[in-house]
Amino acid sequence: MGHPRLHSAYLTHELSSRPSEKQIAQVLEQLSEFQPLLDSLMRNQGCHQPPLVTEDGRVLEGNRRVAALRKLQGEHPKSKQWETITVQQLLKKVSPEQEKALRAKFHLDYVESEINTHL
Repeated sequence: MGHPRLHSAYLTHELSSRPSEKQIAQVLEQLSEFQPLLDSLMRNQGCHQPPLVTEDGRVLEGNRRVAALRKLQGEHPKSKQWETITVQQLLKKVSPEQEKALRAKFHLDYVESEINTHL
């Protein structure tokens, strides 16, 4: 698994080797940064950087955002605001090495946008 926040959950046996989406969401919701993320999503009415998903819908980057948006969907089932999640989706299958490169680029793009926002 390439997700650093989830990796520690595997090491502490909070997650099995094949966790369900619900189990992953429970681990992510326990992170100290999860509530501030929920607050930010509410304040901004969504996320500025859509999660990156593979061609088959697996989240490469943005697991916390997806978990938070799904939580908001559950808490506000009648709200159109949280009805859908905008994502950046790869159009074809990529190798594990390409996934690592895409994750790195995704993080660098995010850091660059944050720097430019504060200049």
